[in-house]
Amino acid sequence: MHREVTVSASTSQTSPFVIRQLGLVDYESIFAAMQAFTAARQPDTPD
Repeated sequence: MHREVTVSASTSQTSPFVIRQLGLVDYESIFAAMQAFTAARQPDTPD
């Protein structure tokens, strides 16, 4: 089950962040996806 929740961070940030509850997933595939996202980040990619 994949559930996505948007949460407002603090008043100093201009955009909310997203918490994804993925349930039980394969660690290696999620880790690879996180690495790919990090490698593709640009200076204007939101934190």
